[in-house]
Amino acid sequence: MSFVWVIIGAALVLGLLSGGSKGSRRKPENRDPVRIDHPHVIEDTDYECSACHKRFRGNTMTCPYCGARFTGRTEDTEEWEEEEDELEAWDEEDG
Repeated sequence: MSFVWVIIGAALVLGLLSGGSKGSRRKPENRDPVRIDHPHVIEDTDYECSACHKRFRGNTMTCPYCGARFTGRTEDTEEWEEEEDELEAWDEEDG
């Protein structure tokens, strides 16, 4: 029976040494969330929240998922460039 108490005590000590519960840890703060615009070659632009990283379609300065109010915006053209390269490759295949 005392063996069980030793195991329980060891588990509690390890839990305290590892930082406690997940709720006690501070989440990183994103003080100035921005809207990230993702333009596309054929489709409409979609947007991303820098705070929760969810994507959405509406051109709004408030995230529809987490409610963050964007203080600015930035543009990520990586997908545009990939789509443009893909379309050029298709054109080369067609001749």
